[in-house]
Amino acid sequence: MLTDESRLGKAEAHLVPDVCLYLQATAVLPDKKVVQARSDDGVMFEVAYDKLVVATGSQGSTFGIPGVFQHTHFLRDVHQ
Repeated sequence: MLTDESRLGKAEAHLVPDVCLYLQATAVLPDKKVVQARSDDGVMFEVAYDKLVVATGSQGSTFGIPGVFQHTHFLRDVHQ
């Protein structure tokens, strides 16, 4: 029996064109459908998108930073 991974194949990041890892999104421009980003070495660039998914994980974290709760809107579900 074939597993999903063996049927679909397993792609490594260096084999997939136009894949960027470990970027910091600095701005989202929904009117232009562009995300402005910075790489680990400080290079700034823009990434165009058709659909944008913001997936921060299963639980928001404040990392102990003062004022986060007062100035943040935590997304709990897709309707927010």
